[in-house]
Amino acid sequence: MEKHATRARNTWRLAGLLLVLVVAFGAQAAPPISRLPGREPDSKEPWDASLGKAAHLAIGRQYRVQHPTNVVFLDTVSLYNIVRRARLGDPQRLAEFVKLLRPDIYTRSRALLDQTG
Repeated sequence: MEKHATRARNTWRLAGLLLVLVVAFGAQAAPPISRLPGREPDSKEPWDASLGKAAHLAIGRQYRVQHPTNVVFLDTVSLYNIVRRARLGDPQRLAEFVKLLRPDIYTRSRALLDQTG
């Protein structure tokens, strides 16, 4: 009987040690502080909308990193400004509701941009 009690105690000690190690390493593995938008605790915005915004921003930032030679416009820039800044044509010719649209990502090669103007 004493053998069984010793084995059980050792098992609990091992489980406790493993738990401490997991917590310690988990604290070390925390991601670096990010500037992604967060959701305020008292916000009335749904969690999925807040998470969607953060995902769009993270994807856009990653796209910029992976395509450093391109000019990248994210969903914060209206179609009117994209057409004007990327020199794609006359932005005044866009319909009023189209001018306000904001594509998720629009990219244009800097070399192509330099050729146009």
